[in-house]
Amino acid sequence: MKGGIVNSSGLVAERTDMKPAIRTLVITCLTAALLCPIQALAVELNPANQVSADEYIEAVMEEYGKYGITMRVIDDSNKLDSPILRETLETELSEIRAQCAAHATESRSELVPSNASASPLAMYSDKTFTGTVQPTALPGVATATIVCQVKATLNIQAGTLVSINSSSSYCSLGTNLSSWQQTSLTTSRTRLGSRDAIKAHLVGYAHFSYTHPQTGFNVSSSVPVDNYFTWTAI
Repeated sequence: MKGGIVNSSGLVAERTDMKPAIRTLVITCLTAALLCPIQALAVELNPANQVSADEYIEAVMEEYGKYGITMRVIDDSNKLDSPILRETLETELSEIRAQCAAHATESRSELVPSNASASPLAMYSDKTFTGTVQPTALPGVATATIVCQVKATLNIQAGTLVSINSSSSYCSLGTNLSSWQQTSLTTSRTRLGSRDAIKAHLVGYAHFSYTHPQTGFNVSSSVPVDNYFTWTAI
């Protein structure tokens, strides 16, 4: 005999057995939970969504080339044999674009007093002006800080630039940096408003060598530097 519930009219209402419905709902949820990872895996394993290590590095080199960065494979003995997700490649290409756009205009400058001592009444004083630029082949993997340095003599009392004495550049910090190659460094006098100023133009290449993390290729990369620095003399 089926069970029932007495309603407000005194009649016995037949109780519906909910177990089959609950069982169906549970099976449906479990099936969906199992199918989602399988479907995601099927998408990843689709050849259209994969690239080889060679295709990957070719795309990366081509993208860097758009920004004047020369990248070459120097050793492929440890390259990855298994395919790589195209999504991973697209992410790296986007990062390259953002990185190159950020560093295209990046330069900093500051006035740093030299070690030369001068009395408060002295008319002339030697000063060292420095600016930095950070060429980057791969953030966190291949990067450097290049310092541009200009030494000058100032007339402290008159607040003017007397002479530009020397200029140089060097690497103060580098990760996987093979060498810094300065090709040109020119200096000139200029004005910033009513004040004497110094202008420097630094051109060169930061050469890197590192293992590309996604493909395993050992690569070399030459990042161009073409930066202007301007400092007020006083």
